[in-house]
Amino acid sequence: MQLGETIRRRNLVLALTFLGLAGCMAVIRGVGWTSGSALHTTMEVGSTLLAIWIGTLSLVRYYSKKLTPFLVLGVGFLGTAVLDAYHVLVTSDWFAASMPSAPASVIGWSWMTSRMFQAVVVCIAYTAWQREQRLGAAGRLDERRYYWLVGLLVAVSFIVVGTLPMPPAYGAGVFHRTAEFLPAMLFLAAFAGHYRKQFHQLNGFDFWLMLSMLFSFAAHAMFMSLSERPFDAMFDTAHVLKAISYGVVLWGLLMSVYATYRRVDSAAAEMGELNPQLRVEVSERQQREQELRLAKEQAEAASQAKSQFLANMSHELRTPLNSVIGFANILRKNKSGGLGDKDLYYLERIQDNGKHLLGLINDVLDLSKIEAGKLEVELSQVNLSDLIPQVLSQFESLVRESGVELRTDVPPDIQPLESDEGKLKQVLVNLIGNAVKFTHEGSVTVRLVADPVTGEAMRVDVIDTGIGILEDKLGAVFESFNQVESGTDRSYEGTGLGLAISRSMCHLLGLELVADARFGSGSTFSILLREDVPEPCHGEELIHLAEVFSLDSRRATDNPQDLDRPDLLGRLVLIVDDNRDCQILHRHYAEETGCRVIICGSGQEALELARRHDPDLLLLDLMMPEMDGWEVLRQFKADPQLRGIPVVVISIVGRENQAQLREAAAVINKPFEPEELFAVLTRHLDHDMGDGSSELLRMGSGG
Repeated sequence: MQLGETIRRRNLVLALTFLGLAGCMAVIRGVGWTSGSALHTTMEVGSTLLAIWIGTLSLVRYYSKKLTPFLVLGVGFLGTAVLDAYHVLVTSDWFAASMPSAPASVIGWSWMTSRMFQAVVVCIAYTAWQREQRLGAAGRLDERRYYWLVGLLVAVSFIVVGTLPMPPAYGAGVFHRTAEFLPAMLFLAAFAGHYRKQFHQLNGFDFWLMLSMLFSFAAHAMFMSLSERPFDAMFDTAHVLKAISYGVVLWGLLMSVYATYRRVDSAAAEMGELNPQLRVEVSERQQREQELRLAKEQAEAASQAKSQFLANMSHELRTPLNSVIGFANILRKNKSGGLGDKDLYYLERIQDNGKHLLGLINDVLDLSKIEAGKLEVELSQVNLSDLIPQVLSQFESLVRESGVELRTDVPPDIQPLESDEGKLKQVLVNLIGNAVKFTHEGSVTVRLVADPVTGEAMRVDVIDTGIGILEDKLGAVFESFNQVESGTDRSYEGTGLGLAISRSMCHLLGLELVADARFGSGSTFSILLREDVPEPCHGEELIHLAEVFSLDSRRATDNPQDLDRPDLLGRLVLIVDDNRDCQILHRHYAEETGCRVIICGSGQEALELARRHDPDLLLLDLMMPEMDGWEVLRQFKADPQLRGIPVVVISIVGRENQAQLREAAAVINKPFEPEELFAVLTRHLDHDMGDGSSELLRMGSGG
């Protein structure tokens, strides 16, 4: 409604202006007025000054808001001002005699040059706006090119008018200056374009520009075309209308600038009114930010306290558990023969429940580290063909009497995988442990799927024939504390953390863990080692013939009963641990292999004993007072006399600190199976099996 009303008012003003100009033409045409060059020069000087003012102000508007029409008008009016000034000079009494053409021709054509130039400029202004509307920023006029174009046109105009003889400017007939209709038509075309523009973009300046074009059109078509000679009434009126058209454009610019300042003042006033409210809001926001900051600091402090508590409790709980499990294992061997079957059964239950409690402690600690983002990745080349049988070997004793078969399906010539071997091993232990726990008969198969062309490992599947998973619970198996079987009468032990920890570790390694299962027909858990690997379908036919896993055929050296240790007799092992129970356990295991043993409880004493006795191997705890195990390891490797002694770290915190223990020959996590220590001792002390001092071996309970 507002747009229509504005356009109606504009139409009325434009129509009345046109009628007024037509009336003036009818009145002035019969007036026998004749002036002189002085009045003409005065009017043209005024027009030149107006053109300079318009050009300057338009460029200020352009460089403040980057509106292309103001660039066109600004540069164009400055060029027009130059041509108007030239028109003043060549038509004055001082220069008229030196021009190559008659005064009447010079006056007429120099006027014509300036007016044609301005008519082209207003046409370009509309064309540039239209192009920018259609193409956006890509259609914007190039500043530099436009400056060069205007300068070139002005220079050509100078040369043509100043050096070439001009034809007569006046002719016979009703219209003595028919050439005036050319700029008149250009002004009319520009007027029509801007008239159409107002229906798309209501702009106050455009109205004044259209009014200026109407005056320019009238100056040429109604007045100058009917002038019979220089300085007559129609001639002077046309020059007056030219000055008025400039004045109208200048007025429009000033009104536009005024409107802009009014909007700025209004916005500033509104901002002034909003400032008190904004100050209140800013103050409230700062207060909320302060509260959030305090809450964040408190949460971080609580998290740090929780992590410290878990670390301390883990150490305090796992240290005695290590002794309980270790001494139970020694007693179960019943070397004295004094224990009956019932006593041995009780010891077995003590050891099994100790291991179960250890697993719970490790799960809670791992979950805490995952939530705190403190798990570190130690990348290395992992040979899955060796890792899978190694993990399966941990479960053979568990399934030996259950009737469940452990199977492997591993293709030959598999390329090594770059990953964290310890964490990948822990994931496999969790998956295979779950499969064994929920399978009462049938088999548990670990299948490795590889690219048949490149030999690159693509997927590891752990497939069981156990109880399976209900379809409505399949999506929740990876949630913390979620179990397949829930309720007060559960038949299976566990916290429900294993799968959640396994998936989090897979994500940390850039892998994915997925599950597929059917209730009553087993389940398949798959580690996707590449992004483009399809997920398996439970029950799909095995690619390779699965073979029954045999510990004896895979790794005879992993079984302590089968180890041939003649060369360990007389080997000297230095045990460094501040815990008395650990000293006894480690000494017992070392002496079982035939080794001689020296025991000490501090790092400084260990350095002195090592320099004095030159042991063949060092068993080192990390958590010791005064000089801890990290410092002992550093000093051993820095001492030329000691650096050749293999250092085997046995610690509760060994697994989580493997990245800082690269110089250790092996890392064993407490509590540990005796077989783990036997394998390490054999590797590094039995020279008939090769010198293993240069090979880094990472071992630990559950990874």
